[in-house]
Amino acid sequence: MALTVQIQTLLYHFFGGIVFAFFFSFLSLLLIRMSIWMRILVLNVFCISYTLFFFYGLYQINNGITHIYALLFLFLGISLFYQLIYLHLLPIFLFLLKIMSPFVRKGRVAKKKIYGIIKNGKGNKGSRKKERIRWKIIKKARNAQ
Repeated sequence: MALTVQIQTLLYHFFGGIVFAFFFSFLSLLLIRMSIWMRILVLNVFCISYTLFFFYGLYQINNGITHIYALLFLFLGISLFYQLIYLHLLPIFLFLLKIMSPFVRKGRVAKKKIYGIIKNGKGNKGSRKKERIRWKIIKKARNAQ
């Protein structure tokens, strides 16, 4: 492998680690109020998709060849992000989450209403019938008094 290709590969791994840590930390903060299983699922899908895109870019540079020292540069980029950059970006992340929170609340309300429609939908005709019979009995009792 030529020296220029090796340098490009190392820089690609280094900046790929920084980009991965950036999106992973933002996504982790975004999913903090979700259930643990949902977080695990979303973060695993993110890691798999990022790895696919990462190796596609690596394939364009050097036919997808990676070495242990290149992986060390990837981990160096991740650790550099968390040591130096993350503390400066955390207030920006929290500000973005604060801006997005009204939209998240509206989505939760919509989800609850949809679940309510599904729950009281066509599948529960028997419970509606029981409810009508109950109200008829209450009306008869009121009229009898």
